[in-house]
Amino acid sequence: MSIYETFKTVMSQILDTTQIKTVFGDPIRTENKVVIPAAKVKYMFWGGGGGGHTQSQKDNQREAEEDGCNGIGGGGGGGAGVSTRAVGVYEITDKETKFIPVVDTKYIVMMVMGFLFVMYKISKKSER
Repeated sequence: MSIYETFKTVMSQILDTTQIKTVFGDPIRTENKVVIPAAKVKYMFWGGGGGGHTQSQKDNQREAEEDGCNGIGGGGGGGAGVSTRAVGVYEITDKETKFIPVVDTKYIVMMVMGFLFVMYKISKKSER
């Protein structure tokens, strides 16, 4: 299968499973309001391939041919992934519609830790 055919197959499978419900959840209704959850969706694709000879492989090609191989190698591969993360909810009432974000404390803590680490490294560098 060629890289194009592989990519086409993966894309069709992902697009078949992609729905608006992936980003917006089912509405939750109460007496006075409707709440609709929202998410961030990321699609990731990767792939690669190669083939041919290195110089050391060319030197050993004669041995490979004697073993019944043509001595030419090649290969390829690929993959895909989907990542979703809740970002908030839409709250709809008779008077207004507003977006209420979800606070991701783990992300905030990681960003603060990263910032503090960078500042620490910069302060140590400036002491030299």
